[in-house]
Amino acid sequence: MGRRNVVIPLQPPKLLVFRESDWWPATGATAWQRWHDARFEYLLEHRGQALGGANVIDVIFEDEP
Repeated sequence: MGRRNVVIPLQPPKLLVFRESDWWPATGATAWQRWHDARFEYLLEHRGQALGGANVIDVIFEDEP
């Protein structure tokens, strides 16, 4: 029998950890909201996946840092 290759889909690194500079020109709360919305949209498009361990429900209830 041959080896099985498990394909793990790549996730956009900027959706895993919030860095305000990734969302420029937005700053502060606006940058965080754009990051949060992008994470939510990604999870809606990729059902059954998680972003850094967070599923769509976790993302809905994320608090702004």
